[in-house]
Amino acid sequence: VETIDAPPITCAYRDPDGTLWFGGPKGLYRLQDNRLVTTALPPEARGMDVQAMVRDPHGALWVSVVRRGVYRYARGDWTAFGGNDALPREPAVTMIDDGSGRLLFGYTDNRLAVLEGERTRLFSAANGLRVGNVTALNARGGNVWVGGELGLARFDGTAFQTMRGAQADVFTGISGIIETAVGELWVSGSSGVARIPREEIHRWQEDASHPVQQEILNYHDGLPGVIQQLRPLPAAIESSDGRLWFAATNGVVWVDPARIRRNPLPPPVAIWSVTAGGQSYTPSPNGLRLPVGTSQLQIQYTAASLTVPER
Repeated sequence: VETIDAPPITCAYRDPDGTLWFGGPKGLYRLQDNRLVTTALPPEARGMDVQAMVRDPHGALWVSVVRRGVYRYARGDWTAFGGNDALPREPAVTMIDDGSGRLLFGYTDNRLAVLEGERTRLFSAANGLRVGNVTALNARGGNVWVGGELGLARFDGTAFQTMRGAQADVFTGISGIIETAVGELWVSGSSGVARIPREEIHRWQEDASHPVQQEILNYHDGLPGVIQQLRPLPAAIESSDGRLWFAATNGVVWVDPARIRRNPLPPPVAIWSVTAGGQSYTPSPNGLRLPVGTSQLQIQYTAASLTVPER
């Protein structure tokens, strides 16, 4: 590993060709032959943090700059808002290419812009988007996921279907979304990292009222701090080897979803005492007979092999 001296970085992006781009208040940088090649930001945007980047099908790079707006960089020239009069006159919080030639820009206050060729469509709460500020986007296999400070939704190109979790507040403060090749959904937010099985997603797609079951990974599982909420971004990516990477306040971690170690054996349970009707009974391997009409039962027990008993 070779260390490269770099200026402050607030955003990173890997374009479809595999080129790594970095952005910060001092400009844009792309990694070429183990050195950083610098591109200056537009004069009015210099000194401001880069929020998001994405490349369009024509090879132009779109860059969102805090407190300035969105710029398109092509053939050495910068164009504010790409010359697109339909885009909001403000920076986008997040931007992606959905893989079909469309660009998606997420904004504050339940707003999503979709650029497809010469056509620009704007969606808002009036179209069913109710996730608050749009802070994370992901697209794979025809699915487009929209995450925000208040929720998670699936976008089918015309309408939004909001997902509800079985655990309260699991879809708040979302700053990263990954759909894996096997159809699992991994969402990073204020609760940690949530893994949603494919079967749960299918049940929810058939019944939008179904509260999806999820597995939460947080500091109990080694997450160093909490997930980054605003910058640097992205807070969650999938690398080419299938690993999922998450940026937290105190470090970066990865998970290989294909090799999650689990203990399939149920833990041995030891019963300490049984209380029924105000009377204590000694546990017995031969069973226990309680008086007819017993209406209250309390069992004190422990499980001896739990590695994270807080769970």
